[in-house]
Amino acid sequence: MESILLTHSKKFWKDIMTVKCLFIIIVLISIINVPCYATELLYISDSHIEKEIENEIKSLEQNHIRVLHRFGRVLFIRSGSDDVSGLSEKEKVFKISDGQVNRNVLGEDIRDIENIGIAVWNTNYVNPEPPIQKKNSDKSIHKNPGPARVRPKISPPSAGILPKSLPYGASWEDTSEYFLHRIAVGIVLMESTGHVEDWTTAERDKFVAEAQAAMDWWVIQAPDADLSFVYEVNYGSTDHEPITESLSLDERTWIQQILTRPPFSYTYADPLVNATQYNNDLRDRYNTDWAFIIFAADDTNDADKLFADFYFGWGYYGGPWLVMTYGNDGYGTENLDHSIAHEVGHIFYAIDEYAGSMKPCNYRSGYLNYENQNSREGTCLIHVDCIMAELSHSQRCYYTVGQVGQTDSDSDHIPDILDTFPSSTLTEYLPDPTTNDTPPYTGSSHVNPLNNLNPRGSGHDITLNTISQVQYRVDSGPWIDADPVDAAFDSPVESFTFTTATLSTGTHLIQVRARNSEGNYELPPYPSDSLTIIIPPTETSTPVPTSTPTLSSTPSRTPIRTPTSSPTLTRTSTPVRTMTLTPTYSVTPTKTPTNTPTDTGFIIPAVTLPSLFILVITLGGFLSAGFYKITIK
Repeated sequence: MESILLTHSKKFWKDIMTVKCLFIIIVLISIINVPCYATELLYISDSHIEKEIENEIKSLEQNHIRVLHRFGRVLFIRSGSDDVSGLSEKEKVFKISDGQVNRNVLGEDIRDIENIGIAVWNTNYVNPEPPIQKKNSDKSIHKNPGPARVRPKISPPSAGILPKSLPYGASWEDTSEYFLHRIAVGIVLMESTGHVEDWTTAERDKFVAEAQAAMDWWVIQAPDADLSFVYEVNYGSTDHEPITESLSLDERTWIQQILTRPPFSYTYADPLVNATQYNNDLRDRYNTDWAFIIFAADDTNDADKLFADFYFGWGYYGGPWLVMTYGNDGYGTENLDHSIAHEVGHIFYAIDEYAGSMKPCNYRSGYLNYENQNSREGTCLIHVDCIMAELSHSQRCYYTVGQVGQTDSDSDHIPDILDTFPSSTLTEYLPDPTTNDTPPYTGSSHVNPLNNLNPRGSGHDITLNTISQVQYRVDSGPWIDADPVDAAFDSPVESFTFTTATLSTGTHLIQVRARNSEGNYELPPYPSDSLTIIIPPTETSTPVPTSTPTLSSTPSRTPIRTPTSSPTLTRTSTPVRTMTLTPTYSVTPTKTPTNTPTDTGFIIPAVTLPSLFILVITLGGFLSAGFYKITIK
């Protein structure tokens, strides 16, 4: 059963409407005894260096503390234990019960993003808004957001710009293929040069707070998706006043101006390429798996809070951006979180379900290629509340879960997309047989992506898994950890090495298996190597017989088969020649002439030998100068 997250964010209280619901959850926790993330904290890192903050986050996660939202060095964390005494001893850790946090705690070196983070904490956690109220769905009062668009095919503008943190199997354009793990959110507040609409600091902080609440809604809805968000907020300069123009016709004009001017300064002709490159830069900057942009239009002085074509927001399937107005049509700024949550669904391929969306029941989308069987456009299989149907609904339906890639069909707390198994290769040890009884081995392991069935994405098979462990065993014995070649098992492809313990004489079976970051071990049959160990006999001296063997001019083919401790073949003159057979047999040599007139040779009569033996020939005594020839037939 899934862990239940108790959170003090406003989104949780919007979803838990009554004391009765809360009581049921508390009872469930006591019955099923699952871990409960009951403590939410504001954590301020002491470092301004990105790499050091990343290391601090890794340390927190190793102690079962989830970092859910990050604004620079301001972190919103959730502890897996009620005991946070160790964290609370840190000077800059604040509980919700501590009340409003003063921005002065950031010290003198304060960045805007950290000021925004403090404001979001105070707005969404310390003083959360009341639960969302369902709005009147009369279209004469409230419009639907614009229909999601299918992004045209785009390609990298040049070679060699792939981000370092690219997921395994992904390409440059794959910036939001499914809604799992670490995500960077670039919020761009569109600011016109005409100053008809100007963002105030309060409006900026409010919009970002609503965006963070939208992401937190997804965190709560999908605890096994392991979602974590990092935010970057910038102003974008354009000569246009976006709210007065058509969203469907003019958005590329404003966005192109914004992305080719500071602080972005991209130089490509297509705004989709510029935006995708910005997403890739966000991925690199914050070491995330995915990234997308929210372009926000101020509408404080606009009468209907709508663009000229009567839309107030939309997004592209698969990114790279979504667009929202500050006023959020008649739903109001206080309910922006639900509108943004809806549009973020499109970023990860969720389909509209509301009446008038023109997305029928059999419309498909997402990495897992799910249908739209909760659509209001036709007689579908189900008709339930869903964030993709009406903005006021605070849940995901079954088909939305599948479209964004969060399905866990076997209820093992691993999303299906990541519920795969790694593979390995083991390099054969040579020579085989060998006299090395502690043979070293090498090999490699890699993760395996699930097949991508998305009908409108790039089609690349992508996984966020990494190799976390490699083990080996000998003759079906216990599994033993192998060593990573690069000091850590933390990448999608890893090389490994190990040296076995001392092996006995005979044939042995060495096997390996890998484990991925979701805890899944490689499935049998395991990669293996069969290796034979031969231990050579200990060398001993061969005694020289005192008697002279009888030599006959007539060859004899009847060997004496009585084993001796050291059968030898000698001649009386110097040098002494000794031949040893293993296994040992005593034979009577027969003298025969050779081609060398000054020497005589010896022939060993034919004997039956085993398939594996060692032949040792020893020349002893004093040898006269010259060349000697030994022939074995």
